[in-house]
This record gives sequence, C-alpha cells and structure tokens, in this order.
Amino acid sequence: MMDVDHADEPSSSASSRMIQVEGEDHTLGTLLVSSLWVQPHVEIAQYSQKHVVNREEIAVHVQTDGEVSATTSLVEAAKLVKRMLAGMDDSMRSALEKWDQLPEEEKEARNRRGKGKLESEFADAEAKVRAGEGQSAAMHVDDDGEGEDDPFLRIVREVRRRRGRNADDDA
Repeated sequence: MMDVDHADEPSSSASSRMIQVEGEDHTLGTLLVSSLWVQPHVEIAQYSQKHVVNREEIAVHVQTDGEVSATTSLVEAAKLVKRMLAGMDDSMRSALEKWDQLPEEEKEARNRRGKGKLESEFADAEAKVRAGEGQSAAMHVDDDGEGEDDPFLRIVREVRRRRGRNADDDA
C-alpha cells in the first residue's frame, strides 16, 4: 500500500500540487503522469525520484489552468490508472485461463512459434537501431484500428495530439 504525503509548499495553490508517494517508483510515476496529460486542463505533469538508489519515494507535480483543481486532476489520474490496471489484470487472468486449458502439445508448439517471432522482431529492431532509426522504432505504437478501448493507446494518442504529432509520425 502506498503512503501519500501532501507537500503543502508556500507556493502551493488550488491549480498546483505536489505530492510525495512513498513505496513507489518510476512505474507508478510514469502511469500517473501519462494519465494526467490526457486531461484537457492539465498544463504541467511530471514526477521525479530523488535518487535512483532510493526507489522508495516519488514526487508527482501537477499544474492545471485553474478550471479544475490539481487535486481533482490527480484523483482522476489515479482512477484512470486503477481502471487500466484492472483491465490488464482481467486480460491476463483470461489469457492464463485459456492457456491452462490448452493441451501440452499445443502449448509447446505455440512457445516455439512465439520464440521464433520474438527473435525475428528483436533482430528487426536491432537492425533499425544500427541504421539510426532506433528512436522512432522504440516509440512506435501499432495503430491498426485495434485497441480503440485500450486506455494506454488513448493516452499515447492524446499526448501525441497535444504535441502536434499523430501515431503515424513514429511509424
């Protein structure tokens, strides 16, 4: 369970808030900031970790345009992260249940095919990195029309839209 310490700084206002989240690291920081950026009234969203050795606390800062409080934005971001993780949990449990029902021969065949496919994809990615295309290859999100309800893809698309880019820019 995470402990949240609200850092009330003298410069703190309703539109700006920084919180300290104990017991968390870059994983939650990245999720929260990404979830903050999809909100239309958020102007600044960032997190920091004092030192890589101290992986026990992050500081999350959000600033809004004043139409919505920073606290409300943080709560909404946390709710979105919770929904995303619940969806991932449901998907993983469903996939594992289906996997457990497969005959052993089918599992072995799928593992062999999957290993070959992954090795091929890694080789392609490595070739792109060596050819100087590494950053765009690493930032590519497959936008084939699937996953319209995927919260992560919606976040990626919204952040790119705000930055004046679309999903095809990294392809």
